[in-house]
Amino acid sequence: MDETGKGQRSSEQVRRLLAAIGCDTNKIAPQRPPKPDLLVVISDRRIAIETTDYHGDEQIMGGSNLRKQEEKDAREDKIKGYWVSTDPLPGITKRIGEKTKKAYDTSGADETWLAIFAGVPQPGTLASTFIFKLAVNCSKLNEQTGDMLKTSLFSRCYLHCAMTENRHSVIFCWTKESGWQEIQNPPAK
Repeated sequence: MDETGKGQRSSEQVRRLLAAIGCDTNKIAPQRPPKPDLLVVISDRRIAIETTDYHGDEQIMGGSNLRKQEEKDAREDKIKGYWVSTDPLPGITKRIGEKTKKAYDTSGADETWLAIFAGVPQPGTLASTFIFKLAVNCSKLNEQTGDMLKTSLFSRCYLHCAMTENRHSVIFCWTKESGWQEIQNPPAK
């Protein structure tokens, strides 16, 4: 996917996330590295948002083999079934670890968020990014990722599961004050 396509896809994913948590914005602007992927304006605050997709089978090196196979099958119009990971913790931890180690230029932003997308409703991505909502354990997430996030520049981290086993969108949010929590009824911002 080229930079324009990634920027458009990230913008749409963030637009859906913000709508789900009750944040109104009329400005989402893609940025180029070393800046985070997007700059969003919410209530006169400029928020830099780095985006990434969760992959349940992500390897230490080389990324997701399932994603590669799923994308290939989608290009060839093949319809297949895939096994998906039942433990999302390693994939989430890998995504957060990689993003917290990167250096970003956050000049011009009031704060910086990390947004991880799972269950991405797009051909070639659904199985490789799928998370069983019931397998997400906030206590274990705090144990595995809390220190990484606390020492990072991110003030918030969202895990947006666009599609789950219940066919409903589910959002988990981490903040330095509260750690990981599932957002039941997102407050309006």
